[in-house]
Amino acid sequence: MKKQPEITARTRENLMEAFWEFYRQKRIDRITVKEITTKAGYNRSTFYAYFTDVDDVLNQIEDSLLPAPEDLPPLTLDGISTTPLPIDAFVRMYEKHEKYYRVLFGDYGDPSFQSRMKNAVKSMLKKRLGTQVETDSIELDITSNSCSRP
Repeated sequence: MKKQPEITARTRENLMEAFWEFYRQKRIDRITVKEITTKAGYNRSTFYAYFTDVDDVLNQIEDSLLPAPEDLPPLTLDGISTTPLPIDAFVRMYEKHEKYYRVLFGDYGDPSFQSRMKNAVKSMLKKRLGTQVETDSIELDITSNSCSRP
């Protein structure tokens, strides 16, 4: 039997959405595979075809929320702009994923996600700015921190 990519993607999304409904309300150590599969309408073997455990669901969601280099427009420093950072790109990214960021950056969210976000933004900025601007690590840390906490 040949898998259909649309159905496979939809099944994975359904499982992730079911997980997210529980994660919004309680800690990850209180969420079970049985709860997720019952809510999504699948059996446990289907869950394990996509994820190794409940933590893996969260990790995959978080990975999808980290910014990629293509999320930022090209940075040009032409001497006219006083702000070389495309803040509007970060705002759009936040608006697109707001339902996740509100929880992950909240009091009961994953503490490591903030650090992962900061490091992703910092790495992107370093690559994008390249030799255009001299930035020391402290300045880059401050910029990354302001972009990683809505």
